[in-house]
Parts: sequence; C-alpha cells; structure tokens
Amino acid sequence: MSIEVPPHAYDPAASPELFEGVLARRVVAFLIDFFIIAVPVVLGAMFIFAFGIVTLGLGWALY
Repeated sequence: MSIEVPPHAYDPAASPELFEGVLARRVVAFLIDFFIIAVPVVLGAMFIFAFGIVTLGLGWALY
C-alpha cells in the first residue's frame, strides 16, 4: 500500500490561502498548551513548598 502525494499538494507558492494565519494560530496554540501545563506544575510546586515547611523540610524530598 503506497500513498502518493501530488507534487503540488500543500505548496505555499501554489496555494497561499492554505497558509494564511498559520503562524498566529500556532503561537496561540503554544500559549494555551503552555498554560495548561504550567498551571498544575506551579500549583504542585507551591503545595510541595508548603508541605516542606509543615514537615520541617522532610516534604522537600518530593522535589
């Protein structure tokens, strides 16, 4: 089974309308992904920091 791609498929010179706004959408998608990952990581770090204070430093081993 082989998939042949025509030589003109996804060529920005041949069909630039397919590529308009792609960079802006990818930047927005990156920022959304960044915040989806960063928020739980920051919350977890704050929890571990507070847990370390409560346990007099033993909880910092979770880092």
